[in-house]
Amino acid sequence: MTHAQDASGENVLAISQGVSSPSMNHSTLFSNGFTMDNPMAGAYQSGYHLTGALDGTDSTSFGAEFGVGDGQYGLGLGLYSNSCEECSAFARATLGAIWGGFAMGLGVQEDLYTFGAMFSPQGTHRIGIVMEHEDRDGVGNLRNAYALGYAYIISQFSFSLDVSTQRFESPLRDDDPVLVSPGIGIRVDTFSISVSYDMYMMNDQQTYQDKVWLGLGTKLGSWNFVFYGEHTDRWTLLGTYSF
Repeated sequence: MTHAQDASGENVLAISQGVSSPSMNHSTLFSNGFTMDNPMAGAYQSGYHLTGALDGTDSTSFGAEFGVGDGQYGLGLGLYSNSCEECSAFARATLGAIWGGFAMGLGVQEDLYTFGAMFSPQGTHRIGIVMEHEDRDGVGNLRNAYALGYAYIISQFSFSLDVSTQRFESPLRDDDPVLVSPGIGIRVDTFSISVSYDMYMMNDQQTYQDKVWLGLGTKLGSWNFVFYGEHTDRWTLLGTYSF
């Protein structure tokens, strides 16, 4: 079974870690997992889109994304200010393609490279894979991350279960935690909601805290508006214009 992505809104709102059900409107900007969203997501879009993002708590970050696609191939270009402590702004590009029952994507930004794949990308049952390599300046900053996910998607309902982990070159940087994120999404008319639970396992150093995060979305003509609570920051607002 296949679905029309743009009409149903299946890949608009973020759910889980964006491995098996990534958002096509902001995949270059952020993710709540140990990897960025699956970069094949841009292949879901038909036409053009412009996304503006604002998020933060004590500090505020800004982001913008331009995307173009024809439902089989898609390109995304993003800029993100990333004003959190010890963070830096970045530019990112993604390229995705769907060939029948298989999809593949690549994401590139400075010192960070992401490969993604998906089996049955337009089907009811989907399996996503993401592998990421990061090599920033400094001793012990080499990082590899891996993610695997399953999604069950029908016209008004989604269930996604994504799992990811990361490993640094230096054993002092992390303890190889595993993030497990079950999530559901519901779509009714022009409204959508997603709820996901991030559970950290093998988190011996207590570096991360479990959390529940929420996504709310609505479509008004050519515009999509989204609010996330506790996704990557305390709050996130996005507006996407499609044309």
